[in-house]
Amino acid sequence: MRAVAGELGVEAMSLYRHVDSKEALLDGVAEQLMGEIEPRGVSSDWAEAVRGFASSVRGLAREHPQAFTLLGMRALASASALQPVEDLLASLRAGGFTPARAVAAYRAVAAFTRGYALSEVAGFALDEGSLGADTLGDRFPTIRALSRHLASEPNQGSFRAGIELIISGLSAERER
Repeated sequence: MRAVAGELGVEAMSLYRHVDSKEALLDGVAEQLMGEIEPRGVSSDWAEAVRGFASSVRGLAREHPQAFTLLGMRALASASALQPVEDLLASLRAGGFTPARAVAAYRAVAAFTRGYALSEVAGFALDEGSLGADTLGDRFPTIRALSRHLASEPNQGSFRAGIELIISGLSAERER
């Protein structure tokens, strides 16, 4: 709170006239971030709704890397923060998903998207330095064989491939 107050040129205690606690301030930042996602409304194409939601969340991470971690740790409750979730769930329901499957689909998409975006912002757990032959030896031959791919920088193509994999799985399940 002192750092925020210093940035604003006020005393830390004066912030408590506007927010109840540091946690409330952090909740507000997370809500503000999610509120930056433009409402899309209910789409007649559920797969396109998934792509749009995922792309928007990843865009937030790329635009606000320092604050993005808050989204994974905060319950969202404001109308502007919940609207993108509402739009995606409504699109999934309109696309023929049962209530339970719509929620499962949303959770899979949200978890992948947040996880990918956090990894992109913070760095993936495997990098070239940790994948060298002297580090891995003969114990992890598959990791060593794939090390060039594992150490490659994340990009739009790899993100899109993950989303398309999820969409394919959801589509196959929906058809069953």
